[in-house]
Amino acid sequence: MKILIVLVCVFGIALSEKCDELKAIKLKQQWNSIYNGEHAREYIALAAFRTLFAMNPNSRALFKKFDSDDTSSPKFRAHCTRVFGGLDSLISLLGNEKVFNAQLEHIRVFHTTIPNLKLEYFQDLGTAFEEVFSVVIDNLDKEAFGECYDVIVNGITATLS
Repeated sequence: MKILIVLVCVFGIALSEKCDELKAIKLKQQWNSIYNGEHAREYIALAAFRTLFAMNPNSRALFKKFDSDDTSSPKFRAHCTRVFGGLDSLISLLGNEKVFNAQLEHIRVFHTTIPNLKLEYFQDLGTAFEEVFSVVIDNLDKEAFGECYDVIVNGITATLS
């Protein structure tokens, strides 16, 4: 329990220092354009994962159980949609610290069960998201995205070995 309290405090401090209120608002506004815009979110998520696999081919093995060798398969597309939904839940909760931290903790615990998961895959996926999002909307605030995404990733990966 003490570890959980410390982690929540660290996440809260990191959130307030890196992803400040203005950056969170900007990201949420831009995220709304990405997630609810004219482009189908499934294809945006799929493009990000294809970009990830091109950047870091070793990351593909992590998603084998989702048929990552065929990124057009329904199973893989469904997984991409779930990941995007998880990111949506966290971005939408920026600014609501207690609920954000509870959701982040839930996702962190889930990810501790995934073998061979590495911080670098999250970092590379962030770079892939940034590349794809920059195509989907004009003037992506890369600083706001990067700082808020880092807070999310640091929370999810806080206890990865």
